Amino acid sequence: FLPALPALVLLFFFFLFPVVRMLGFSVEAGTLDWYAKALGEGLYLEVFWNTFEIALFVTAICLLLGYPLGFLIATTTPVWTTLGFIFVLLPLWTSVLVRTYAWMVLLGRNGVFNRWLIDIGLIADPLPLLNNFSGVLIGMVHVLLPYMVLPIYGAVRRLDPALVAAAE
Repeated sequence: FLPALPALVLLFFFFLFPVVRMLGFSVEAGTLDWYAKALGEGLYLEVFWNTFEIALFVTAICLLLGYPLGFLIATTTPVWTTLGFIFVLLPLWTSVLVRTYAWMVLLGRNGVFNRWLIDIGLIADPLPLLNNFSGVLIGMVHVLLPYMVLPIYGAVRRLDPALVAAAE
């Protein structure tokens, strides 16, 4: 217990204390009015629902894209593993702000994607790809996909190859 004491003290002062303090501010007047407002008004409930819906879709898409990629990186040759890691980790080397602006350039009303669709004649008017559900999904999947691939890679890498052969 003694070696963990400095870490526990830091955890208390930088995590537990601020959380307890914020909870204290929320019931400062001695009422739970803010919680009743957050759980009773339609706007707040809609925001909660949208948040959970986006989280569910982003998780599902990241799992659908990340599991095959993580499995492939874990079970392929060292050269392909290195190449796979480069492509998975490359977005993490770039700021989220820069990646967001890049998606805005690609998906904007006069962005690369809409211009391309108009130029090949698939659409006449630009598609609304930003500031909506699909734009949020694209951006969040791009940001969070490496965080799905890396744990899957680690889990598959620890599997005994004889188990995979037996399952086949």
